Amino acid sequence: MRSGGRARRGALPAAGRGRRDVSPGNMDEKGKTPRGLVGEEGVPRRGACDCQHCVGLARFCEDPTATERRFTAVESIRKHLTKVVKENSLDISLRTLKDKRPYTLVCKKNRASHERRLELHEENSAEMKRLLAATPTSAGELGERLRKAPGKNPRAGSGDD
Repeated sequence: MRSGGRARRGALPAAGRGRRDVSPGNMDEKGKTPRGLVGEEGVPRRGACDCQHCVGLARFCEDPTATERRFTAVESIRKHLTKVVKENSLDISLRTLKDKRPYTLVCKKNRASHERRLELHEENSAEMKRLLAATPTSAGELGERLRKAPGKNPRAGSGDD
């Protein structure tokens, strides 16, 4: 922390290091499950500081095999971590265990971003198939479609073909 109580921005590793895209090379055989996906940005960046808890959260986000991380801490630290997760739109579910003091913040990775990207990919694929089906396969077919198209077509009916 800097003087004045403000968190130093950019203190955590660059977001790209923890980022996992949904390209074919980063998906399993079924094309459904990305490896190590945490969120759009991967690791905390905005509003994160270099405190031990943010560093621990960043390591958790960067670790593709980790699925859950527990932070036993006072309320102010739990609120700080919750704020960092929400501000960075990380795919992490949060819950607080109140079985002992101080309470424990449980962070668990989920696949919300992946599910959104997968849905968008399926929509884009369907649209691409529709467009390909509507594309003429030859110059003759293109000319025929242009002659039949409504609107101004300077070549329509000219008989130059």
